[in-house]
This record gives sequence, C-alpha cells and structure tokens, in this order.
Amino acid sequence: MKKVHHLLVLVTLSLLTTPAIGQMRLVYEDIDPNNHLKKLSFYSEKEGYSLFTKWLGFTQDTGRTYTKNYITNIDFGSYPVNPFFGFHGMGVKAFNKDTLFVYGDYSYEPVILRSVDQGNTFKLVHHSTTNELLSYGIVDMVFPQNSTIGYAIDDDRILKTTNKGLNWNIIYQSIDVGFNKLFFVNNLVGFAQAYNKLFKTTNGGASWQEIT
Repeated sequence: MKKVHHLLVLVTLSLLTTPAIGQMRLVYEDIDPNNHLKKLSFYSEKEGYSLFTKWLGFTQDTGRTYTKNYITNIDFGSYPVNPFFGFHGMGVKAFNKDTLFVYGDYSYEPVILRSVDQGNTFKLVHHSTTNELLSYGIVDMVFPQNSTIGYAIDDDRILKTTNKGLNWNIIYQSIDVGFNKLFFVNNLVGFAQAYNKLFKTTNGGASWQEIT
C-alpha cells in the first residue's frame, strides 16, 4: 500500500523582533482526514495549485480556499494504460493558471498528465513501466528556471524534457535505487536523492556522479 502523510498548508509570518523569528499559522485543513496534501505549486504570491489525495485545488488567496477539480477527464492518446486502479497523484507543477502538470501513477505505472485549461481536462504525455511491483510512479518534478527544460524521477529513473513537458526522455536508470527527490540549482546543475544515495549532474543530466 502507498504511504501517505497528512500535511497542513502553512504560511510563514514575519515578526517585528530582533533577531527575526518565524511563526507558522494554519490556513487550511480539509474536513476529510483521508484527503492528504501531496504538493503545492504557486506561480504568484497568492495564486497556485495544491494536489490532494482526492482532488486538485486552485487557490487565489494563498491556500485559504480552493476550487476543486477531480482528475478524471484524461486523454490517454495511444498509450496502453490500464484503467483499473485509476490515477494516484504525487505532485503538481503549475506554470500559470492555465498550464500545469500533475504526476504520479496510473494503476501503479508512472504517468505525467498535462492540462492547458486550468485542470479541467488532461492529456497523458508520459507513461511507462518499472521493475517495481507497486510503483509510486513519478514522485518529483522540477523546472529549474521555469523554462522549457524540466526533470522528473520515478523509482528507478531520471527523465528530462526540453519542450516544456510535451515529451519526456529517460536520461539515467539504475535498478532498485529508489529515487524520491529532485533539486536543481539551474538547468545544468542538479541533485537526485535516493533512499541511501545522492547523485549530482553538472551537465544537464548527460552524466551523473554518485556522491558519498
């Protein structure tokens, strides 16, 4: 079974003290205790998207209220997707109100979905299989400079796009490594974290060095 974590949407408040101290304040908690927050992606100070277990939310007031969209209207194209278990989201990346990605797994196979109409409909732009029996799917995605170059990871692989997510190519693969987090300084320099390993690239993913 998938592990889920119950997270709360929080904001940092600056206090007029010396030295400065930050406090956290609850701005939203869903009434459904099983509807866990998976990921936030804000493209402006107040507007952005939050992916929850059961729906995708759009907010215009820093996460206090949400317009809900259920991720059910998906164009699979020619991809051979097994619809039995449905979509399980792991994250969201929003460029603006219209264009965004949600990612995770569909019937335990890695998928990336793209929307250009504020999350009302989606098109499948990446689907693959892994060596894992029950895959978490795509677990993280970054567009380091919010441009056309982006990266994503599933359990065993690192993917890259150079056309803003329309196509994704596998640039690194390692069996049973367990990738779970991405961080990029810019389009060239980045890190991929696994369960007990850390990998670094300085050439946009053309090669990766394991760091002890």
